[in-house]
Amino acid sequence: MQFLIALMLLAVPYSEARETAIQTGKPLFIVVGADWCPACKTLQNSTIPKMQRDGTFPDVIYCTVDVDREEQIGSWLQKQANTTSVPVLVVYRKVNGAWKGRYHVGTLDAAKLRVFLQARKE
Repeated sequence: MQFLIALMLLAVPYSEARETAIQTGKPLFIVVGADWCPACKTLQNSTIPKMQRDGTFPDVIYCTVDVDREEQIGSWLQKQANTTSVPVLVVYRKVNGAWKGRYHVGTLDAAKLRVFLQARKE
């Protein structure tokens, strides 16, 4: 049981998460951040894991992108959100056969993050 909980809390690499989302049709949630960003670390190490443990984290494919290690995809995602800041929260959802993105710059508490992840962009 401990192993399952630990496994559930890990974000997968972007390329793997993207492929899984395409194959399953589940929404793809990306936290674009950096090691030096306190808000990013709070999301990744506290807010999201607590939501997962509590069972309140929506059924999405979750990954992180570090803008310093994955510059190409990180800067592209930031550009889509019209920012150079971190964190950037991104959720891609398949709507009417096409993937649509929603972006939020900055952090969110658990309740607002859940709403952001569940909201549909038609």
